[in-house]
Amino acid sequence: MAKAKPLINPGTASGDSNRVQQTIEDDIRFKKLIENSFSGISLLDKDINIIYRSPSAERITGWTTPDRKKSSLSDLAHPADREQLKLLLNEVLNTPGLSKTCSFRSKHFDGHFTWLQSTFTNMLNEPGIEAIVSNFIDATEKKQAEELLQQTIKELSAYKYALDESVIVAITHQKGVIQHV
Repeated sequence: MAKAKPLINPGTASGDSNRVQQTIEDDIRFKKLIENSFSGISLLDKDINIIYRSPSAERITGWTTPDRKKSSLSDLAHPADREQLKLLLNEVLNTPGLSKTCSFRSKHFDGHFTWLQSTFTNMLNEPGIEAIVSNFIDATEKKQAEELLQQTIKELSAYKYALDESVIVAITHQKGVIQHV
């Protein structure tokens, strides 16, 4: 008995079915990349409400999507950063295609604040996206390192000033020629 041929949609050539299969595989690959990305991704509507959040966004902020939807971005921003964030979001919202990057503190689900470095891109007019795309990373360690460096520089400058004001110090090279006083 001959093996039955699979039914083929008369409107679909074999090349078309290969393209459809490739599209499905590409969509799955893309979804896996987004879900396992290092950076968080959020899609926001024109009112800055969440449409979508990647699993990495939940990992970075600690907020599950349902819990996060209960608070606005402004509610979670540190009070000292709210005005800067509001101005940036208004600029992005009013300029299709515009991307703006900023760092701000956001309340983590556990209650402490983390520094987020975020790029907001207005893709509201882009078919298939129709959102403001927010890509962000946790920049807390970077900010803490910068603050420590600035504090160290400040302390070293104070020590240098104190030495310059209180002691006569001469720096010479091996032959005794003064290089700095």
